[in-house]
Amino acid sequence: MGFFDSKPVVTPDEFKHKVRAALSNHGWPKRKIDHVEGMIHGYMDAGSNSSTRGMDAKEVEDFMNYFETHRGTIEYSEHDREALHESLKKYL
Repeated sequence: MGFFDSKPVVTPDEFKHKVRAALSNHGWPKRKIDHVEGMIHGYMDAGSNSSTRGMDAKEVEDFMNYFETHRGTIEYSEHDREALHESLKKYL
C-alpha cells in the first residue's frame, strides 16, 4: 500500500500523548484511562509493523461496540463513552 492509499488511523503514539490528555481534560481519572488503554492495546497492535499500527475508523467503531459490553469492573457513564468515542475520532 502506498502513502496515498493509507487509511487515517489513531496511532499508539497519538493515543498515548493526545487521546489520554483529551480524556483527562474530560475529567477521567488516571485509573480509567489506564483501563481503556489496556483494553485498546489489541486493536492498536493489530498491524504487523509500525506503518500499519493503529485503529482506522471501522476499528474505532468495533472497539466502541466491544467497550459497551466489556467494561469490566470500572463504572463508565454515558458521558465517559461519548468522550472516549469523540477523542478517538478526533485523531483519525
